[in-house]
Amino acid sequence: MRMCRPKYDWRFNMSMPHVREKDKKPTLYAVWIEVDTGEFDYVRRTHDGKGWGMSTPVLTFFQREHAELEAQKWNTGQVVKWTSS
Repeated sequence: MRMCRPKYDWRFNMSMPHVREKDKKPTLYAVWIEVDTGEFDYVRRTHDGKGWGMSTPVLTFFQREHAELEAQKWNTGQVVKWTSS
């Protein structure tokens, strides 16, 4: 029986362009915006469309191009590499 592998599972497909050779984990991208003068935040996931708080997870992307599309929706949107702690 032939098994199908998930499309974005970094454990099985190490040749993907967004995977760093150093640690074999995917590089994620996020969008950094200036919410108010001198006040910055990442674009976060919203399910109800009413906004987000500090506990809302950050919206991340596997591909820089997708993050750039999201950044274009914001006046001050900038694509940055996301490093989770």
